Amino acid sequence: MREKPILFSTPMVQALLNTKPFTWPAEPIDPYKPFKSMTRRVIHPQPDKDEPNIVYTTIEGFQTAPPGEEIWAETEKGESVRLKPKYEKGDVLWVRETWSTMPYGQCNDGSVNLEYAYKADGSLGNFPEITIAKNLDKWHPSIHMPREAARLFLEVKSVRVEQLQDISEKDAKAEGVGKLPPWAECGTFLRGFEALWDNLNAKRGYSWESNPWVFCYEFMRVEK
Repeated sequence: MREKPILFSTPMVQALLNTKPFTWPAEPIDPYKPFKSMTRRVIHPQPDKDEPNIVYTTIEGFQTAPPGEEIWAETEKGESVRLKPKYEKGDVLWVRETWSTMPYGQCNDGSVNLEYAYKADGSLGNFPEITIAKNLDKWHPSIHMPREAARLFLEVKSVRVEQLQDISEKDAKAEGVGKLPPWAECGTFLRGFEALWDNLNAKRGYSWESNPWVFCYEFMRVEK
């Protein structure tokens, strides 16, 4: 088992918090709110969109059914490359989220005790029953979150490769998005995911319309 960090935005952390720990297939704590058990990340380098020739193999090189032990593809330059997912089945991911610290009580030596605070739900470190203001003077970006502050952990259950637009309505819901309201065009989880994806990736050149190849990670929330 390997432990690795993973970044999530505040709405996605809120969806993770609404996911039952040690439950697979994943289930929501509150069925009326989004929950999350899947994430998609762009593959580098990108396989050829016309003839990707995606092949799953054993370590020995024998072709097998997904997910296999290795994944190979053809690039647009005609090169055969191994696609290496950042996370693999069995890895435990600790979630980096927007965080801060605030004083809470005193240590035995008289110094002020600092507790980690989390923007997603306004909770305070070791005292989750205590809520704080979500507009603290200084919130720190998730990228700078230290391992010791992590409160959410995910076990990778499977990894596969597909093009972005191959996502199903069921998987879009598992991505942690809410369904768009009825008055929106095609008010579905799929359209909600499309909007979320473009908000995060369009400026990087990987819009929904460009339909990039992605790694699809499924995970189960576990306790620390």
